[in-house]
Amino acid sequence: MEESKKKKIRFGYIDLLETIAIICIVFYHGAIGNANILSGKMTGYVNYFIQTLVAVAVPLFFVVNGFLLFGRGFNLKKHIRKTIRVAAIAIIWGVITIIFLMFIRGEYLSAKEFLLTFWQTRPNWTSHLWFLGELVCIYLLFPVLYYIHRDQRKIFIYFVVIGIAMIFGNTFLNEMGMLATVVIRHPKNISGINFFNMFNPFTGNNPCDIIYFCIGGLIYTYKNILEKVHIMKCKVLMVLGFLLNNICLFIIGILYSKITNTFWDTVWEGRSTIFVLLNVIYVFLFFMYFNKNNRLQKQSEITLKDRFCKCIEVISKNTMGIYLVHVLVLRTIEKFSIQASFTSNITVGIIYSIVVTLISLIITLCVKRIPVVGKFI
Repeated sequence: MEESKKKKIRFGYIDLLETIAIICIVFYHGAIGNANILSGKMTGYVNYFIQTLVAVAVPLFFVVNGFLLFGRGFNLKKHIRKTIRVAAIAIIWGVITIIFLMFIRGEYLSAKEFLLTFWQTRPNWTSHLWFLGELVCIYLLFPVLYYIHRDQRKIFIYFVVIGIAMIFGNTFLNEMGMLATVVIRHPKNISGINFFNMFNPFTGNNPCDIIYFCIGGLIYTYKNILEKVHIMKCKVLMVLGFLLNNICLFIIGILYSKITNTFWDTVWEGRSTIFVLLNVIYVFLFFMYFNKNNRLQKQSEITLKDRFCKCIEVISKNTMGIYLVHVLVLRTIEKFSIQASFTSNITVGIIYSIVVTLISLIITLCVKRIPVVGKFI
């Protein structure tokens, strides 16, 4: 089934959100510093709190994907080709990444180890490619979701509400249960418990991503209303809510880490919490007031702000390539043992992340100019 192609519209706040999200991901992967709170050092706690601030980055990409895809006309053949392309990108870059890392590390894998490293997305090798695998899974279901969203909106909203209750509600019950054990002075790890037992169709950590994706679709549907409701009046409340949620996530992460004596990652494990869900919504709505029209007709009228917006747009258009390339850039810098000097200070770390993002962007733009190869980045 096909629908007429809708005219593509660029949203300035989407470009800005994608740019912020990709810089946060680079920061998390290479400049966050030692966030090991189990050591008891104050710097570990500071870095751990900073880590909670960037926990919204990956969920934001799922929300943005949903916002854009649900807002476009749908063509099944083109969508299938797009899904196959994303899967091909994951496979090709998985192989490229392993070969590159073997070379710069001098650690050569056997054929069996190579295949296992690729297929199991081995940490510090290909683990970052999980995002593409998740994207493919969502894209496989998207045709069904699209037509339910278009023709049966109430059923679509029902699906999202049930997902929020079963996924984010369940993790919230876990967290409240753990806090209760702390209050009665018998700390116990209550995590990963499925309170809905056999009645929960959303099990595991990954189902939350499809809910983020669907929330993006709902935000697109009601964007005109949301743009009017949240303007200025709710900005302060959103900032306060964002900080409060981060403090809650920070405390929950410390308690889980201390009770289990195992580092609890607020970015990876936190994305299925109600705190990250609310923060993603806050951040998205906060930036919706950003000027949608980034372009001026006359070159002579282009200001510094317009150049900045154009730069943001270029980064936004190439976030996939930056995501794939930045790991290779970071690991290359690690090879020369100079990365540590960029993670000791938060300001330096942010600047370092922006520089790595721009380097990755330049590499992406160069690779895109290569015939055939450029289609896979």
